[in-house]
Amino acid sequence: MKKYLLLFLLISLRLSAQSANPYILGIPAVGGITFDSVTELADLDDNTTMSVSHTTGSGSNRFLIVFVSYFNSPGVTISGVTYNSIALTQAIGLDVLNVNNRIDAWYLVAPATGSNTLEVTFSGNAVSTSLGVTTWTGVDQSTPISDTGSDTGVDPSAAVTIDSGDLLMDGIYFFTTTATVGTGQTERWNTLRANDEVSSAGSTEGGSGSITMSWTNSQSGAGLVAVEVNAI
Repeated sequence: MKKYLLLFLLISLRLSAQSANPYILGIPAVGGITFDSVTELADLDDNTTMSVSHTTGSGSNRFLIVFVSYFNSPGVTISGVTYNSIALTQAIGLDVLNVNNRIDAWYLVAPATGSNTLEVTFSGNAVSTSLGVTTWTGVDQSTPISDTGSDTGVDPSAAVTIDSGDLLMDGIYFFTTTATVGTGQTERWNTLRANDEVSSAGSTEGGSGSITMSWTNSQSGAGLVAVEVNAI
C-alpha cells in the first residue's frame, strides 16, 4: 500500500512540474506561438516579380506568412508566391480603391530553415509593390489558418474571434500618410515611404474572443486584412 501511495505522490509531483514547465517528460507546450524573424521590402519599379532573402530559424512547427501590397491596375494579380521554390497558399486578398490597389496574405507551413528567397510573381507589371514577411514557431501544421477579416477606408479595422493561444496577424496597405498601430497590437514592420507610393505595415495580437485589429491613418485608400493563426 505504501508503495502505491509513494508512486501516486511521485506521479502527482511530476504532473505538477509538467504544468509549470511543459517540456518536462518531453511534452511540448500547448499554444505559445513564438516570433522568429521579419523581412520587409518596398520596390518602386514596375516588375512582374519581386524577391527578397528571408532567414528562417530552426524551431519546431514553423510557419511563414507574407503580406503583399501593390498597385494592380489594369487588373494585375499575384499568380504565385514561393519560398525556397516551395509554393505558398493564399489566405485572403482584398481590393482597395475600386480594384486599383490590393493587399494579399500568403502562407507556408514548415518553411525551410536558413536564408532562402521569397519570390512573388505577378500576372503583369505590378507598380509600387511592398511586402512584409515573418516566420514563427509553435503553429499548427495541419490547420494553420482559421478565420480572416478585412476592412477598407480611413482608419480600417477588422474584428476576428480567436481561440486562446492563437495569434491574430494583420497587414495594412496605405499611401504616404503615417499608419499608427492600434492599442494592444505589436507592430512587426512598416515600409512607410514618400512620393505617393504604396506602403505597408503589419502587426500581431494575442488573446481570446473577439480581437479588433486597427490602424490610424488619414487617407481613405487604406486596406487591412487579418488572419487567425492557430497554435499547436
